[in-house]
Amino acid sequence: MNKVVRFTNQPMVYGGIQILKRISLMVLSSLCFITVYFIFSLWLSAKQSMVVSLVIALFMFGIIICGIICLFKPIKYLPKKRSTNLTLIILSGVVSIATIFITLFNYGFEKSAYDHESIDSFTASDKISFYHKMVLDTSSAKQDTEDFSSEQVGAFTFYYDGQDNKKWINSSVKAVEAKKNQFSSIFNLKEKPPVKIILYNNIPTPENAPKPVEGSIGGYYVASEETIYLQVPSGNKREREFQRKVVHEYTHHLFNTLIKKYDLSFADFPMWFHEGLATYVGSINVGVGDNYIRELEYLNFNQMKTPAQINDHLRSPYNPYFQSMWFINHLLNDVGNDLITKIIKEKKNNGFDQSFKNVTGMGLETYSNEFLQRLRNVSSDLIAARKESNSKIALEKALEVNAIVPNLYQSNIQLEKIYMKLGNFNKSKEYAQRLVDQNPEEPSPYHGLSTQVVVEDLERAIQLSKLSVKHANEDEFSFYQGKLENLTSVQQEVEEGGPLLGYLKIFRNDYVQSDILREQLIKELLNKYPNVESGRKEMVSLFES
Repeated sequence: MNKVVRFTNQPMVYGGIQILKRISLMVLSSLCFITVYFIFSLWLSAKQSMVVSLVIALFMFGIIICGIICLFKPIKYLPKKRSTNLTLIILSGVVSIATIFITLFNYGFEKSAYDHESIDSFTASDKISFYHKMVLDTSSAKQDTEDFSSEQVGAFTFYYDGQDNKKWINSSVKAVEAKKNQFSSIFNLKEKPPVKIILYNNIPTPENAPKPVEGSIGGYYVASEETIYLQVPSGNKREREFQRKVVHEYTHHLFNTLIKKYDLSFADFPMWFHEGLATYVGSINVGVGDNYIRELEYLNFNQMKTPAQINDHLRSPYNPYFQSMWFINHLLNDVGNDLITKIIKEKKNNGFDQSFKNVTGMGLETYSNEFLQRLRNVSSDLIAARKESNSKIALEKALEVNAIVPNLYQSNIQLEKIYMKLGNFNKSKEYAQRLVDQNPEEPSPYHGLSTQVVVEDLERAIQLSKLSVKHANEDEFSFYQGKLENLTSVQQEVEEGGPLLGYLKIFRNDYVQSDILREQLIKELLNKYPNVESGRKEMVSLFES
């Protein structure tokens, strides 16, 4: 009788099940570890997560080494089965790779956020929100510009919605062109870098971006996109403010272009430095009054390192933009126009504070505290300059005040008067012009400058006088209108061939309130019309009196 030989595949099936179990165990263990570590990394900065991942990787590397040794030579207290050791080796390798990947993922997203929104630090909720927006693209600050019209102007590519917004393109270009010399001296860039400018009626503002001061025109720059987002004003009355905003955001773009040459990002510099520089270029000629200075309170510059810190102090009694602007102005006066390039070059190999110290010769905290003390003393120093009877000492004190706050209305008036008293009429005229530039909505500066140029350029004096009338309020109107009528009367006499008789009318009344200026203007007038006799005797008599 023949025996039947039976073959069974039970051992093979059992072995396959064991392999599947091990694979399942490795996958589940890896997923659990990845999930736990990812959640844990939300509370870690990129640098902290690198340290943790290094520790984990070293531990896993130790397990892998032990597992490899045990494959060939069993070690007491360690697994002896080859399958177990292989599982540990593979699992440790997967965990190490996953840890490194999560760390790089964390670092990459943070760097992207730094470049995109200039965020200095994250909370766990900030990270979750940012990852959610980056991955799912929800609540994005970007608006779809597919339906927008576009126009190329040199290095600028404008996107706008409707013809009403198109008119702001020329205004934007003019604003940048007006600052080209200043841009060149600060950034020393050979060519204009290309940039996109998107003009909105209602601008979307990123959650973590620096907010505009309440009531001002909105706008921001996204470094990673090399794009400026601008809100257009509803009327032409705010064109100057709009142009300042254009210059402000374009300054951010030039700074970003420069730091990229040194492989640096926006996050490598504190927000007060970014905003101070941009505000300096865009708004250093915006006049402020002594009353405004008196009401301001100032922050330590370590309290203005992030957008969030600046956003928390945008209302009175704080103005972090102007405070930072005055500090940048002080630094430029102290170090020179190459301040920015010097700090950037130092930042390549150092932290910001060390770079600051290397360039200025003093630590940031000490330097900034000294500056803040001088800033707090501006009002009292200005009073001391006014009370000083010695004109030369008064000039020194007024110049010290003006060096700290160059756009202070009262200090510029004081300097105009002191230089006039000292007989330096060109410098006096320079500060009279500065008052006009810094306070274009005020009538008094136009009248002051008009008075100084009334002999040199009568036509210009009349145009300035017209501007003083235009900006005068109801109570001031008759005063400035009277001054304009005086000048038109002089112009008529000049056209009819009696210039000296014409000017006599305004020199005899209170049109020129300063005796020193009146004497200077009479000198200029007599030199300008040496052959005119009619009225000369009276003019000389007025001068000698």
